[in-house]
Amino acid sequence: MRKILLFFLLFYRFISFAQLQEDFTDGNFSQNPVWQGKVESFIVNPAHQLQSNGPAVTGTQLQLTTASQSAVDVSWEFWLQLNFATSASNYADVYLLSDSTNLLGKNSGYFVRIGGTADEVSLFRKDAGKTPVNIINGVDKTVASSTLNTVRVKVNRNVAGEWQLAADFSGKGSNYTLQGTTTDNTYKKAAFFGILVKYSSANAKKFFFDDIRIRDTKAPSLLTINRTGSQTVDVTFSEAVERTSAETTNNYTIGPANVHPLTVTQDVSNTSLVHLTFADEFINGTNTLTVNNVRDLYANAQTGPENRAFTYLRPVIALPGDVRITEILADYSPAVGLPESEYFEIYNTSAKTFNLADWKYSDATTT
Repeated sequence: MRKILLFFLLFYRFISFAQLQEDFTDGNFSQNPVWQGKVESFIVNPAHQLQSNGPAVTGTQLQLTTASQSAVDVSWEFWLQLNFATSASNYADVYLLSDSTNLLGKNSGYFVRIGGTADEVSLFRKDAGKTPVNIINGVDKTVASSTLNTVRVKVNRNVAGEWQLAADFSGKGSNYTLQGTTTDNTYKKAAFFGILVKYSSANAKKFFFDDIRIRDTKAPSLLTINRTGSQTVDVTFSEAVERTSAETTNNYTIGPANVHPLTVTQDVSNTSLVHLTFADEFINGTNTLTVNNVRDLYANAQTGPENRAFTYLRPVIALPGDVRITEILADYSPAVGLPESEYFEIYNTSAKTFNLADWKYSDATTT
């Protein structure tokens, strides 16, 4: 039981790093996930939103971070509300990825700024010790209300470093408008996701955050197949896969017979591994397994059918005369005009296919 619990905790830790979902319905930000930073200057309000609650001092900057290793093939989404007129001194920076918990220090990463002088939603890259670089300049005056600016932001990044920044200014997430695109692959690793707010004294309690979601967008792929018996095959994917799709027999076909497995079982301890059992013995020769429609834990499905071939040779018995020794070269010592080596040649006179594993050649004294 302790081993099972340990595996679950390790697996949960991996998933929580790969994906973040925070809606503050648990009434805190001290667990699931754990946030760190100026924790005394934020609260979870009765509406289950993260709300700033810092000192009413102009120029104050507050930050919170939580562990997140998501950096490529990722979608970030979050809701926020700013109940004031944004400016160069009043804005929110949401760090999609950072290499440090200190968002005010010499950290590197990318962040979305909501507000600022242009009253817009923009994407910045921060290089350690340097002024942040605006890499997607959003549409001006989209957060220009003096009392209520509500927006839901969505950012996508693929493995090629192509970014898309979109915003829904209704806050509902059903009417996103593209703010811009860019390509930037400067930073491909992450350690933290974070929130940074800067305000004048009157706005100390007017930042609200909710519905933070970070999810993997990369589809699972077929890594390897391993024939484990005359009717069984193990399939390994590039990541943990969702059980229902992984255990759907119609998602696997073996040819040339074009049949589905009798049973499919996801491995208990390795959720990227699936065990297939077929009703009949594989054909003698080349078999091809096709896998399709398997999803990962974030509902990303394979991009299309993937194939892997393997060879199966039925066990056969060699009868006298089926295999003959046709030539022998002895290792003479000293070698005179001959290579210092020895070999023998065997010839299969039958139409059978033999697996030579564990076959031995010997004379009366040696092997």
